[in-house]
Amino acid sequence: MDRRLIRSAAAQWDLELDDLFLTIGHRFGRVELRRRMRDYVRGLLAPVARKNSWQLAEQAGHPTPDGLQHLLAGSKWEPDDIRAALSTSRQHASRQHVS
Repeated sequence: MDRRLIRSAAAQWDLELDDLFLTIGHRFGRVELRRRMRDYVRGLLAPVARKNSWQLAEQAGHPTPDGLQHLLAGSKWEPDDIRAALSTSRQHASRQHVS
């Protein structure tokens, strides 16, 4: 595969991921939680050998996993609301591609 094509696809994918963060970010309340959510998702998608809190925090440049652990265990957010927002966003995107 051509490197330019790979870079183009990666750039497009990155833009779509940013759109996803904009779609659900407000559901996390504070900006710190939004950033942690973004870092957590990017860490899950990154080529990290083991997906535990320490490796994901390291991938994100955090000194400890405390912030990511707080996101998952201590902060208040509603997974069902986020799932619904993502589903609606995906349906909207599908209709745009069909049109």
